[in-house]
Amino acid sequence: MRAHQLELECIGLEKEMATSVFQKQTTGLERRRVQASTEDLVKRLAQMNSKTMNLSEGD
Repeated sequence: MRAHQLELECIGLEKEMATSVFQKQTTGLERRRVQASTEDLVKRLAQMNSKTMNLSEGD
């Protein structure tokens, strides 16, 4: 009985660890996606600003 209980506790701990690792990996991926989106947005804003400057210079 005791060995079976310890085995179940180990399985529970393994599940918790796997869940924790998965959550950390997911969080890291989400951070990278947000960072990539932010960098893309900054580039687009710079392009829009330069186009606006070109239009205003032509007026």
